[in-house]
Amino acid sequence: MAHRPRPLRPPGAPHRDRPRLSRRPAVTRSSQDAGLRDHASRRSAARRALWQAAGLSLGVAAALGLGRFAYGLLVPGMRTALGWSLAQAGAMTTANGAGYLAGALVTAAVTRRLGLSVTFRAGMILTSVSLAATAVSGEAAAQVVLRAVAGLGCALVFVTGGVLAGRLATRSGSASPIGVYYAGGGLGIVLSGAVVPFVAPDRWQLVWLGFGLAALAGTAIGWRAALSAGAKTDAPGRVCAEVDEAAARSHPPRPARMGKGVVRPRPPRPAVGEGAARPHLARLWRIAVVYALFGAGYLAYLTFLSEFLAGQRASPFQVALTWTVVGVSALVAPALWNRPIAAWRDARALAVLLAVQAVAATAPLAGAAPLLSAIAFGLTLMVIPSAVTALVRATVPEAAWTGVLGALTVVFAAGQTAGPWVAGALADLTTPGMALAWNAALCGCAALVALTWQATEPHHRASTGTAPGT
Repeated sequence: MAHRPRPLRPPGAPHRDRPRLSRRPAVTRSSQDAGLRDHASRRSAARRALWQAAGLSLGVAAALGLGRFAYGLLVPGMRTALGWSLAQAGAMTTANGAGYLAGALVTAAVTRRLGLSVTFRAGMILTSVSLAATAVSGEAAAQVVLRAVAGLGCALVFVTGGVLAGRLATRSGSASPIGVYYAGGGLGIVLSGAVVPFVAPDRWQLVWLGFGLAALAGTAIGWRAALSAGAKTDAPGRVCAEVDEAAARSHPPRPARMGKGVVRPRPPRPAVGEGAARPHLARLWRIAVVYALFGAGYLAYLTFLSEFLAGQRASPFQVALTWTVVGVSALVAPALWNRPIAAWRDARALAVLLAVQAVAATAPLAGAAPLLSAIAFGLTLMVIPSAVTALVRATVPEAAWTGVLGALTVVFAAGQTAGPWVAGALADLTTPGMALAWNAALCGCAALVALTWQATEPHHRASTGTAPGT
């Protein structure tokens, strides 16, 4: 039998007798070393970003914790020494809120001219000087002006510092610097609450001087952090979309994230006119009402909490413990609320937060321990603005975020400007507990309004990111 020749194998075809093995690139020692060096470099950058964010957080501690919230600790002593009514005491918080609103409106323009780090440091200096100057005169007119200046400085620090922290998060590939930065607000409450109640009530001027010196110390520490955070991109005259948006909303920016804690940089957003936001504002009018009610209520609680505790004959230790608990709760709150804010539909998370704050304000009036009220209040204090921001980002196109959040900020600021004075006037007619009841009533109404709102044009929730660990 004749032998049949075996057909030739086409070029490139696999051999029939044995499988074709895939060739993998060899891992050389040099490539391993390069990978290790890259990993070490990223970890070093992340640690450096956290330290810089910690320096920036002292600005929030001074501007928000000392410049705004800690005033409530001094209300009993200043009322006794200066003969103020509760309405006059509330008017000082109203002046601070008005200054904050003015600062939020002008921060973007100031930053374009001076740059981010210069504006941040100028706000810190302005806050420090105004706090120390509050000790100079007890005249009501002087106090109103100084409280307004402190509010202006607070806005400059809070808005620009938030942008700087966001840039640190983007560079390090982690959202942790933002959480560290916004933790400064709770830190300021803790520090002031642990010290002020043990100072004699008639030494209120000494306390304000101490606040000013503490803010100056924070300025010295945060000075280099602000320079480092804005070194590569900060320049006078540079129009920055990040500043526009942060100034518009005046509360923590929410970075997009991929996986666990990795920040995805966003491309620059195009400028948007008011017309792009107008149709969405019409759909969000209930949220605007909710935000105004919250703004009018929460500062009344902080302004008159110490006055209420004084009426209950609380000891300095009890007052200090209550305020410290508020601050600590504010520090840990985002870890508790991040998932519900990101996952719950419509405005349910916002409604629950407001309901919790309403219960917190009602609890002391019903005879519950003030510490329970402090815990619940602190767990909602800094999270409600983040929930509003998340709702807007989840239901409004990205191009309209700045306009919508800017309009909501104006409504919120109007509420927190008027609310403390009204609450104080009502408390003058009744008891200091009326200020807490005012907060409970407004937040309760806001929770009911929030439950009636439904998202008619939902957008992909992943674009909102997760709430920052404020």
